[in-house]
Parts: sequence; C-alpha cells; structure tokens
Amino acid sequence: MNNEDLKPDEIKKIIFDLSERRSKLQHKLLSPDAMTQGCIHIIYKKCGKESCHCKDGITKNIIKDLQT
Repeated sequence: MNNEDLKPDEIKKIIFDLSERRSKLQHKLLSPDAMTQGCIHIIYKKCGKESCHCKDGITKNIIKDLQT
C-alpha cells in the first residue's frame, strides 16, 4: 500500500490502531509477571567415573541452582 493512496480517514484509523497497539505493549512491559528473588548459581560437578571425560576437568554435568 502506497502512502500517497491513503485517504485521511484511513490514516486516522492506522494511527489509532498503532496507538492502541503501543498502549497494550507499554502496559505489558510495565506490568511484568511475578519474579522470584534470589541468585542463580551454576555448579560444575564431576561424576566420579574413572573413564569419564569430566575427570580431566572438562565437565558437562552442570547443575543450575536458584538460591532465595
């Protein structure tokens, strides 16, 4: 759609719709969902198996922990 082809009423409708959309997005951004207070820790643990690659310090055994 070319902007030159728009009539004033169509422009007003587009502006109104954009304003409504902006208002909804603004409300959503300013009203976040409930959050949990705390700290996230990532812990790297070795499994203890003699043949595992984690014995060399390269571990994929990651525990994500949330402490409140």
